[in-house]
Amino acid sequence: NCQEVLRTIGIDTKLRGGPNDGGIDLQGYWRLGLSLPGIPVIGQCKLITRECPPSFARELEGSISRLPGTVGILISSTGASVGCLEAIWQSTLP
Repeated sequence: NCQEVLRTIGIDTKLRGGPNDGGIDLQGYWRLGLSLPGIPVIGQCKLITRECPPSFARELEGSISRLPGTVGILISSTGASVGCLEAIWQSTLP
C-alpha cells in the first residue's frame, strides 16, 4: 500500500481520502533527520490500469497550492504518461 512504500523513505502519513478530501489521500511528514520537525507532505494514490494523465498532476498541484511549504507526491500503480511528467516538471510547486 502507499503508506508502506512512503514509510520506507521516511515519510509518515495518515489516510485522509474520502468525499470532500480536497484531492488529498494521504497527509503527513517527511522526516529527514532526527532533530528536524519534518517537511509537510500530501499524497494522491492512483490505482489505475493506464498511465497517469496530465490532469492528475494538475489536480495534485491544485491541492498543494492551498498548503504553502508542502510537498506533493503522486503515487501510481502504472507510472506516469509523458504529458503527466511534463506537467510535473513545469510546476513551480514542490
